[in-house]
Amino acid sequence: MIYFKRRPLAIFSLIGKILILRMRNTRINVGTATALEPIRFDFKDSDLHQGFVNSKSNPGGLQADFFSVSNGESVACTWSNTDGKFQGFPGIIHGGILSSLCDELMANAVLAKERKFAMTLEARFSWKKPAYIGDVLSGSAAISASLFSFRLVEAEIRNSKGKVLLVGSALFYLPTWEVFNRALGVKVPEEIRPYLR
Repeated sequence: MIYFKRRPLAIFSLIGKILILRMRNTRINVGTATALEPIRFDFKDSDLHQGFVNSKSNPGGLQADFFSVSNGESVACTWSNTDGKFQGFPGIIHGGILSSLCDELMANAVLAKERKFAMTLEARFSWKKPAYIGDVLSGSAAISASLFSFRLVEAEIRNSKGKVLLVGSALFYLPTWEVFNRALGVKVPEEIRPYLR
């Protein structure tokens, strides 16, 4: 949160609490929609996009596949790890990998719905069951509540048997060009500008 030096952290905390209160009255089922479309943006899988979770041009990443569901009303993803390089305890995928997958899934929920990049301000994850090496994992996420430039997103990751492995929720901020540059501390390529507020 150091990139929001001019705005008190209490404002973000208050907005998060308001969104959580709204979410309690607007819970949605993120796993029932159909009509999958791959999530695309202009520079996906190029040298400009080396994302750890979903970039095919990052050989050391997860290279997960993300899909827009029902015209961006929610998103889905699939991923499998067969070589064991992302394991923690032998035979079990590291919990941090699952949380990374879930965070990216939730950020893609905002991208699919609004065609804008979002920054994670706060995230919460609850691990329900272990994910085993070789299992095909699937995830779903959707925006639960919106207020100004903030979005609350809910997600879940399941195994091939349909058992919930991880449940997540996160508060996202849709940054302006200036805030995004300041937050990253580097000059952001111009190709990204259309995806910022």
